[in-house]
Amino acid sequence: MIISRPTSPWLGVLGSLLYGVQAVAAIQLDISSTDSIKKAASTVAYGMMSYYHGNETGMPVGLLPDPYYWWEAGAMFGQMVEYWHLTGDKTYNDVVTKGLLAQIETTEDFMPQNQTRTEV
Repeated sequence: MIISRPTSPWLGVLGSLLYGVQAVAAIQLDISSTDSIKKAASTVAYGMMSYYHGNETGMPVGLLPDPYYWWEAGAMFGQMVEYWHLTGDKTYNDVVTKGLLAQIETTEDFMPQNQTRTEV
């Protein structure tokens, strides 16, 4: 492998910064370790739930903000149920339960009035 020198010192700095960002964003995983798998899953779950604001005052419960659609919120909640089932981590159970229950319509489906706006 031949590595050429950048023509500008700033390209080298930028490359170093980007390399550092990539290293920080990586999730460490040892597939032979249950603890490592759970820790990696916890990192992903935390990141996924950071998109959800339905547990904040004034935000719609059970929905993700635009540009996400209702079915993406459903997929997220479904994955969070699986996460809890497979890891035993109950951290998000209250938020997920409230989000799911808030979206049940009187017709026992998951298409309440606050989601029909995305179906137009």
